[in-house]
Amino acid sequence: MNIDIIRESLDLNAYEANIYVALLARCIASAGQLSAISNVPRSRCYDVLESLEKKGFVFKKIGRPVKYIARHPEEVLETLKKHARLEENRLLSLYDSARETEMFRELRNLYSEGINYIDNEKIAHSISGKQNINLFLKDMFSRASGRITIHTTKKGLKRKLRLLKKSGHKAKAVVHAPSEKRIAQKNIKLNKKNTGLRLVHAGDELMFFTSPEGIASSEESAVWLKGSFAADAVRNFIR
Repeated sequence: MNIDIIRESLDLNAYEANIYVALLARCIASAGQLSAISNVPRSRCYDVLESLEKKGFVFKKIGRPVKYIARHPEEVLETLKKHARLEENRLLSLYDSARETEMFRELRNLYSEGINYIDNEKIAHSISGKQNINLFLKDMFSRASGRITIHTTKKGLKRKLRLLKKSGHKAKAVVHAPSEKRIAQKNIKLNKKNTGLRLVHAGDELMFFTSPEGIASSEESAVWLKGSFAADAVRNFIR
């Protein structure tokens, strides 16, 4: 059993994952027994079990010595989903409240004053992580008033089309990808060829994907450029 996958899927650290898996196998066990079969130091077992209990993975059985019982994985998932929804609602409420504060108004004013010192024709920066790249792409699509051109791979096609749809972009989009997929949206034209490029061009904005396909989501990277000169140069180069 791959402990790393369990850790990532259930948001546990290594000790927590080892203890939970060991307890699932035994159903019920004391801290000492779990230490012996999980390779977690006994001095850490009590803290780890307390953490798992708070997260909803295990519960105590009253008695001497105290023993622990693993909750069914389905129950654990439902608990995690419930906690995630509660946390999401808490954060959304927090962010909405922040918008009305004096602090946020000061931040807006600071941005408005500072942006005057930026040459909008020469903006460029790197983006890390699939989630951040997706958010940036969606915003690019939303801002674009004219045609969007996308060069992608067969694997990346689905992702770009989903983001295009979410953005609400209504103007024409031309997508170059080696795929036989049929596209229902009338404003999207699929050019079924492999250009060997991975980039998005929308107005005076460009995004180049700089990481290889198949890499971990957190390791994905891209470079975003804004400037009519760079955008025109790339458009003429790939035409």
